[in-house]
Amino acid sequence: LRKKFNLSEKDSKDQQYIIVNIKGSSIALEVYGVDEIKNVENHMVHKVPSIINNGKTDYFDKIINLDGRLVVIINIDFLLTREEMKNVEDLIKND
Repeated sequence: LRKKFNLSEKDSKDQQYIIVNIKGSSIALEVYGVDEIKNVENHMVHKVPSIINNGKTDYFDKIINLDGRLVVIINIDFLLTREEMKNVEDLIKND
């Protein structure tokens, strides 16, 4: 994800993984920790403004106003492009 969002690399000794299901395939996302886990009420969740969703950012699903901070909810099914998903499927088939 760091590469996808053009973020700098971090020291790999702190890495952990979140296992997600994307279109029927289990994929591990490398993370460097979780800051918070919050219960969110429906009235806190809002649609992402159309100016933000431009075809390349379809994975931005909703936003949450959390104590004055905007938190983006990512729709995991749209996180990978078709090409990236095909590469994952090819890796799984070749394993």
